[in-house]
Amino acid sequence: MFTFFEKPKIQLNESEIGQVMANVRHHFAAHPELTKLIESRQDAFQHQLNLTTNPSERKKLLLSYALFAETLLQCTKATAEEISDLAQDYYSSSYYRHIGGDQGCYSMTYYDEVNNHIFNASLALMVFSILLFPLSMIGSLSLLAIAVTVILPSAYYDFVETWPNQLKIQKEEETLFTQIAHSLVGSNIPLLTESQILLQP
Repeated sequence: MFTFFEKPKIQLNESEIGQVMANVRHHFAAHPELTKLIESRQDAFQHQLNLTTNPSERKKLLLSYALFAETLLQCTKATAEEISDLAQDYYSSSYYRHIGGDQGCYSMTYYDEVNNHIFNASLALMVFSILLFPLSMIGSLSLLAIAVTVILPSAYYDFVETWPNQLKIQKEEETLFTQIAHSLVGSNIPLLTESQILLQP
């Protein structure tokens, strides 16, 4: 298992990250389907950066973009068996964010983070209201009503708006890492074609 970096090794400069991505694409140039997947993910990061003007949010996006670029750079130096470990380290990093989606719907914005905090706080309030029930039924029911009122719109946003998009993005990234592993095995195992990727469950 890789002991992965917590902070990306490359500087948080968009042009430097772009150069790393160019080097990665060049490394996998013999595999056009793979380079298309890499370009698609890079376009998603670039599009999100173009939409973001808040300096704090932009810094977080650059950290996530740098993490992605550094992970792919590590993949160019790894064996096929090590790719899954690199992918796991990528997903478990505190800098990881779901970036991508259809029609400009890019998840894990500031509002997603706020919604996650609201959802978790509502769950904690529900648990507390249940524990309070033996001591004060009225107080318990009052807190439970507040928690349910707050958690319903938050849960709707998560289940309907955010999670499906995040699952789609993670599927795209998993396909990318699978393709990288295939490319490192050699010519005995062909890479998936674009139509085969679309047919994956």
